[in-house]
Amino acid sequence: GIGGYSGLLGELDKIIRVYDKSDLHLVENAQFLAKATDYEIPSLSSKIQRLYTQVSDSEKREDEYLRSQQTCAKNFNSACKDWNVDTKEVENKSGLEKKLRRNLSELPVQFDKCIREMRGGRVKESIAYYKAFVRFVQMQTGGGGGEVGEADTKTLDALEELL
Repeated sequence: GIGGYSGLLGELDKIIRVYDKSDLHLVENAQFLAKATDYEIPSLSSKIQRLYTQVSDSEKREDEYLRSQQTCAKNFNSACKDWNVDTKEVENKSGLEKKLRRNLSELPVQFDKCIREMRGGRVKESIAYYKAFVRFVQMQTGGGGGEVGEADTKTLDALEELL
């Protein structure tokens, strides 16, 4: 055309006129897209990955908490069974105090049973065996390190006197 550019310069001239006329801001948009591609998208991708990791960790913790809850429930039910208490009584507290007092009154009987077991030959045999073992270890180490089991044997001596 007359007074116009031809070829590549003509095309560039058209782009500049459309750019100026239509306020398209192609260069700024291209720069934004390049920056987003180079910086923003990788940053967002790493943030998304961290969030997925957090979600995964949270799900694992939730599973652990559920297992812990189940374990606690089993232990609670077992303790209630050992104390001859219905779990509903604990939840409602209906007659619980009386039942627990009755169970507490059974403790001396249980203690007496434990003492009879301890006074039986098995505990005394175990104490004698442990003392012999400690003496053997001390002899094998040349008598050095007399601290090996010394405090334990003193405790066991006191226990033997009680039995």
